Amino acid sequence: MSFFWPFAGDCWVLKIDPEYNYALVGDPSGKYLWILARENRLDPKIVEELKLYASNLGFAVENMISGQFD
Repeated sequence: MSFFWPFAGDCWVLKIDPEYNYALVGDPSGKYLWILARENRLDPKIVEELKLYASNLGFAVENMISGQFD
């Protein structure tokens, strides 16, 4: 993935919704983690399930920051 030159990095799709409504994406180092969703707001239950999944993979989910989108 390339954010903007000269920064680029690998990312892994860790989990994806069967309907492609959301995805959990992280980097190989375990330092960066994103929850990507089609909708502005994702069901908090789903967010917690994704955080638990990522935590079990070794990601520090307690440091995640939630973005607000309109």
